[in-house]
Amino acid sequence: MRAGARALIAALAIAAEGVRAGPPLLADDPHTIGPGKTEAILAISGLGDRDTQILSAPILDLTLGVIEGVDLTLVMSADHTFESGHEPDTDGAGSIGVKWQPVASERWNASFSPALTLTPSSIADEAVVVLPVELEYDWARFYAGVNAGYAIDSDGPDLLFGALHGGFAASDSLTLLAELWGGALGADHEEAAGFNLGFDWMTPLGPHLLAAAGPGYSWRDDGRARWYAYLGLQWDSTLWSGD
Repeated sequence: MRAGARALIAALAIAAEGVRAGPPLLADDPHTIGPGKTEAILAISGLGDRDTQILSAPILDLTLGVIEGVDLTLVMSADHTFESGHEPDTDGAGSIGVKWQPVASERWNASFSPALTLTPSSIADEAVVVLPVELEYDWARFYAGVNAGYAIDSDGPDLLFGALHGGFAASDSLTLLAELWGGALGADHEEAAGFNLGFDWMTPLGPHLLAAAGPGYSWRDDGRARWYAYLGLQWDSTLWSGD
């Protein structure tokens, strides 16, 4: 992405793509899907402020359960950047990662989800390594968790990010979601925070409808409002038995 788009908004987009096992929120959950199971999501997302907007469409998000407690993830997207004073720019992004869930119990779950993100236009000299950890506590129909990590950019400022997230199972098919997120870019000295609300609804036809949106704010220069939105469809299937 251009230098003008290399603000926290772009870094958060990259970090989120690296750990897309828990859409529609920016935060990830610590759960793996189980050996032989697959999760496929087709989605669009956007985030921006008054100067820069990034639309990712389409996003193809694939998760494969390899063994108990270990998933492989692959995310591919076309990212369209609209920046004040510049022509619109389109680039692709690809991310491959692994999720390891060493803690899995009725109440507590935790995971580590390293990922590598590359863009075709800079594949020779730039890569982003995302190193997030996830912790979650489940109780009855409620759950709450924390997601925190560090994104290392080989050709730009590193990112420290975190989020508090939670959910409520309103019914067997509908889960209501919420999160508070924040991040800070090292070299650019920019901090931002915000919140998102969303839901995960299993439709009568089978696929899950995923949606989330919310505002944010950046403390840089004269300050600026930010926004985030996500909409996707998720299909679950089983390739082989985990028994």
